[in-house]
Amino acid sequence: IAQHKYPHIKIEGTKGEGTLKIDSAVSYDAAWYTATAINKAGRDTTRCKVNVELEYAEPEPERRLIIPKGTYKAKEISAPELEPLHLRYGQEQWEEGDLYDKEKQQKPHFKKKTNSVRLKCFGLAHFECRLTPIGDPTMIVEWLHDGKPIAAANRLRMINEFGYCSLDFEVAYPRDSGIITCRATNKYGTDQTSATLIVKDEKSLVEESQLPEGRRGMQRIEELERQAHEGALTGVSEELIKEKTKPEIVLFPEPARVLEGETARYRCRVIGYPQPKVNWYLNGQLIRKSKRFRLRYDGIYYMEIVDSKSY
Repeated sequence: IAQHKYPHIKIEGTKGEGTLKIDSAVSYDAAWYTATAINKAGRDTTRCKVNVELEYAEPEPERRLIIPKGTYKAKEISAPELEPLHLRYGQEQWEEGDLYDKEKQQKPHFKKKTNSVRLKCFGLAHFECRLTPIGDPTMIVEWLHDGKPIAAANRLRMINEFGYCSLDFEVAYPRDSGIITCRATNKYGTDQTSATLIVKDEKSLVEESQLPEGRRGMQRIEELERQAHEGALTGVSEELIKEKTKPEIVLFPEPARVLEGETARYRCRVIGYPQPKVNWYLNGQLIRKSKRFRLRYDGIYYMEIVDSKSY
C-alpha cells in the first residue's frame, strides 16, 4: 500500500506492532487486507476482510404537479443556444479544410505543437496540442513517456475532442521527468509532437519508503515474498533488486543553424540502469566543460557552444 496512491490509509507501528487505519472509508475500500512479517528465519502472514456498509435511504415518493385545465397558458421555452464547437474549444483558428472528409486522404497533422514544462518542485503539469483532420473516426491518439505509452492513473487526465488534445498531471513528480509525446495515427499516416517535462527534486518532499534501507529495502522485501511464494531459496543478490538495462537514446540532438557569434544549443535524453555516462564529441574530439562549451544535466543532457565560429 503506497502512501501516494492511498493517502487516506495510514500505517503505523514500532517494536513488533503495526496498525492500519482507513480514514472515511468508502465502498472501494472493501477488500482483503494482508499483513506480512519477514526476517532471515522465514515469514508469516495474516489477513482480514473489510466490508463497507452503505446507509440505505428510502426513496421519496414521486411528486406530480397538477394544474387545472384552462388556468394557465404554457410559455414557449426555446432550447438554450450552444456555442459553436470552434468557439467552445477556443479554436477559432481552425479552417474549413481541417475537417475530416472521407473523400480525401488526410494524414494526421499537428497544427499546434505541445510546449515543454519545467517545474521547480512537484505540481501541476499541462500539455496541449491541436490536431487535424477533425472528426476522423479512424484516428488513434496516444501519449507517450520516453517512447512508452502512458498508463491510465488517477492523477492523469487526457482529453481528445474536436482536434484538441491535452494531457494533465494533477501532480508531477521528479520521476515523471522525460520526453512527453503525443502521437496520432490513422490509416493514411502518423504524426507526433514532443516536449520535455522537467520536475526538480524537492528535498523536503519524502517520496521514499521510511524503511531503514529506503525503497531498496522495500524491493528486497517484495523479492523475498515472491521467492518464498515460489519456494525458492532465501537470500537475494543486489543484482536482482533492479534489472540492468543498456543505454538508450530517447531524445536525439537536432541540427542547429545559428549566426556566427551566437550560441548553439543541443540536448538529448538517455535512459538505462545504472545511469549511463554521456559524452559529447565535436568532429571526433571529446568535449570538456569550459567557458566556451557548457555542459549540464537535469534529467536532460544539454550542450551549448558559446560564440560559435564558422571554421
